Amino acid sequence: MDNNNRTGFVISREDSERLRIIEKQYIRTIGSVAGACIVIYILLENILTLPIAFFKPLYEIYYGSFKVRFIFNMVMSVVCMLLPFVIAGNILQKKTRIKYLRLNKPKDPLLAVFSVPTGLFICLIANYATGILITVTDKVGYELSSPDISQPETLAEKIIYFVTIAVLPPIVEEIAIRGVVMQPLRKYGDGFAVIASSFVFAVLHGNPVQAPFALAAGIWMGYVVCITGSLLPSMAIHFLNNTYSVAIDLMKNSITNDELFAKYVTVLNIAIITAGLVGAVLFTYKLNYKKLFKPLTFSSPFDKAKAFILNPPMLIAVAILLYITSKYITRN
Repeated sequence: MDNNNRTGFVISREDSERLRIIEKQYIRTIGSVAGACIVIYILLENILTLPIAFFKPLYEIYYGSFKVRFIFNMVMSVVCMLLPFVIAGNILQKKTRIKYLRLNKPKDPLLAVFSVPTGLFICLIANYATGILITVTDKVGYELSSPDISQPETLAEKIIYFVTIAVLPPIVEEIAIRGVVMQPLRKYGDGFAVIASSFVFAVLHGNPVQAPFALAAGIWMGYVVCITGSLLPSMAIHFLNNTYSVAIDLMKNSITNDELFAKYVTVLNIAIITAGLVGAVLFTYKLNYKKLFKPLTFSSPFDKAKAFILNPPMLIAVAILLYITSKYITRN
């Protein structure tokens, strides 16, 4: 029996099966590379921190100075995560001829601009949803937590804190996830590429508080990259979301009056919601029927998902990250 594709050409069952196998092999390769990068990231992070754990002078320097600790963490972020993903991205780019580093001007600058406040609004909603999830799990007897982060005191420490939390992650993580992982997957559909890369983005956070949020935010940021053809809007959304978190932390530390703190947060949230709703209306208007790329494929979404996840490097990466995540789930 023959199958007709969208162009009207007739494809035999044998050719269809052969193309399906090629698709799955391609997707499995991307999944394997992504999984390997995550494993390398975890290994490098642990290897480079071993001296701090075993040598008391280094331990005292690291934990005795906020500046040293956060500057070290910035270097670790570049060396452990960005470097492996960039190397992998260059290798994949040569094999697939698909550019991963899309730091070019968006195809529609206004659409990109409107996507940013909309994205920040979505991030805020995702934060509220995460809060509800934490409350629900607490009521059924489980506490969800995330890694404790030291809070800055001096101006210099606040600047370093801001760079570490708000500036560096949007660059590193967007290049790694929406760049290296997502771009080559778009060959077999933008929708699949967005979901698959968002899954990696979620598990990469390694704790039950940030992972659900990262999944929701990642879907929007991936969609925006596909629609605008640039990583810049997703970096901007990521930056503003992390800046929001830094602002909340700094306000919490400097404002001792709980009622006053709540008022400031409320005003900030109202501003984000207002800008987000206006941005969403303008984004929808400017979208002008732009749609995600839907190519002719010979594999079902389920088959593509299996190929992406069910390979040794990705399974090892997910297993390690799920184990790390489980450490932040405790029984009340």
